[in-house]
Amino acid sequence: MSLTKTEVKERVCAAIEKAMPKLMEVAETIMAAPELGYKENKTTAFVQQLFTELNIPFTTGHAVTGVKGRLKGKSDAYRVAMIGELDAIICPKHPRADAVTGAAHCCGHNVQIANMLAVAIGLQAEGVLLELNGEVVIFAVPAEEYVEIDYRNKLREEGKIKYLGGKQQLIYEGAFDDIDMAMQMHVETAKAETGEMGLGSTSNGFIGKLINYHGKAAHAAGAPHEGVNALQAAMMGVMGVNAIRDTFKESDYVRFHPIINSGGSLVNVVPEVAYTKTAQALAMTIVDLLYGDAEGAKEVQANYKPVFTKDEYIKLMDSISEGEK
Repeated sequence: MSLTKTEVKERVCAAIEKAMPKLMEVAETIMAAPELGYKENKTTAFVQQLFTELNIPFTTGHAVTGVKGRLKGKSDAYRVAMIGELDAIICPKHPRADAVTGAAHCCGHNVQIANMLAVAIGLQAEGVLLELNGEVVIFAVPAEEYVEIDYRNKLREEGKIKYLGGKQQLIYEGAFDDIDMAMQMHVETAKAETGEMGLGSTSNGFIGKLINYHGKAAHAAGAPHEGVNALQAAMMGVMGVNAIRDTFKESDYVRFHPIINSGGSLVNVVPEVAYTKTAQALAMTIVDLLYGDAEGAKEVQANYKPVFTKDEYIKLMDSISEGEK
């Protein structure tokens, strides 16, 4: 006997509630072993273990460390992806930072992976997938944070990646070609005005420019006049941009954040809890999209057109990637 959409959602939410101890354990395990982008080897192995426990078939090696699982509904008419990010950021003073790399999950990607897993668990509740007219891709993706540019440029020189960012690399590799629409969540420092979660707006794009200043060495005490101070030149470059920052138009949303000699780090929220309500809302959104004849997915596909096609996006990325080397 078929289930109503309400019954499907009730089963999904109940399964997620029941799995909360496991989900908390997942978030804590990843929190305790933070890894930087394109190096998420322990984290991706852990995700593979979790997928195996849940009998979710998966493929690996997407953009080096990505893991792509798949839940099959009653057809493959549409494919909706639930994304979780694998990597941490660099914040050596964080109390849970890795003592060697300085990596820490200040940005809450450990919670993202737990929520991604919660969605998978909810949708595997008895009878749920049989009511969904499509497939659900459970996708753990790498290298969201923009750190360790020298290391990533080395990977590019070795032919292992083309783009420094994980999602750009995944698009280039075709990992999203079989996905019609995708979702992910992000933790926030404060409760949304509308309740436990809110709908995010657009974000700024990011372009990294690596600028090398070449000076001339000289004895600082005996012959400083014979030298050319590259550090001073770099500082003047930064100050030059700072001098014109107040002329940037707000409508362009330009932001300028320089780091000299890899001396910068990031500070962000420290999430410690995987929020049940978020996972339930995301899982129920997938139900809304794929339930019955997938009317929700049809409506989205008919009314939403991406800003870029894949080819246009890759052309744009190629036009700016040379400056990141």
